[in-house]
Amino acid sequence: MATCKFCENSGWTLPTNNQGLCNPCAVDWEEEVSYTLRVGNESLEIASKTRKLDTMLSRLQLALDSFHKLLKYEKRGIPTTQPLPSKNIEKIKTNRQAAVSEWIDQELVNARSKSLAGTTPASKTRPYTKILESFSIVYTELDDVEEIRKTELAVRQEMDAVRLGVEIERAEKLAFKAQKKRACDAYLDALYLLRKDSIPDDQQRTQIIEIESKIKELGGEVPPTTG
Repeated sequence: MATCKFCENSGWTLPTNNQGLCNPCAVDWEEEVSYTLRVGNESLEIASKTRKLDTMLSRLQLALDSFHKLLKYEKRGIPTTQPLPSKNIEKIKTNRQAAVSEWIDQELVNARSKSLAGTTPASKTRPYTKILESFSIVYTELDDVEEIRKTELAVRQEMDAVRLGVEIERAEKLAFKAQKKRACDAYLDALYLLRKDSIPDDQQRTQIIEIESKIKELGGEVPPTTG
């Protein structure tokens, strides 16, 4: 007695195809597999070509959703794709993680180039802002974000170092022009950044000591550290 692998209807006269599906299920299976594969493969192709992070992630998610729809057939031993939908899902998730890391690395290269070419404080730090804003999107899409969090901290620390460099350069120019009061204020701004940035103070102890010394030389008072 034939039994449909999907709907599990059975009967002596029930016709089934080579996949073990009755006629109604066979029609649904063929249409869904064809449509799902087309959407999934098109999404993967677009994701591989775009340099827009939100587009890449949304297309990869669409591909994942497509292959998830075929799991109901895989669980019943009904053929759909090779590799199996579950293997495709696993591969997409792995590739998505790598693609995000690659995107961040490339954007960081671009940010460094634009920052070096910047002529104002804002133009030197703004390139990093785009990358940092992207992390909020990434965290909602990836399963494993531990390495991404480390990358975010590294990007933030690099931007903080650029901001500090801008402040120190401003202070040095003012000191060179003998504008002591303004130079002292600029060094105080730099000291504030050092104490409040994302880089641990023990890693920039030498810079802190140097800037505190500059403040004192210019007749300023070093603010006490707070907890």
